Amino acid sequence: MKIVFVAPSRQESDAFPEGKRSVDLPLAYNDVVAIKEGDRKGQRGWIVSLVESEPEPRYTVELCSGEGDLFLRLSEIELLKE
Repeated sequence: MKIVFVAPSRQESDAFPEGKRSVDLPLAYNDVVAIKEGDRKGQRGWIVSLVESEPEPRYTVELCSGEGDLFLRLSEIELLKE
């Protein structure tokens, strides 16, 4: 079975920086998140871009520590504030 990753639609790309959320894309630009698993568990960052919308949203997260950016799936992060 081949998994196809889908880039955000034009509508999704336009809504993202405006802070508009949906059931499928619950995070928006500048949301503060924490990493839920792996070597960086507990580290915080903020959402800076929406990379993929399907099969699971993937976001670019800029780490608060200044160590760079990570590409993380929705299931790997949790929202800390809205």
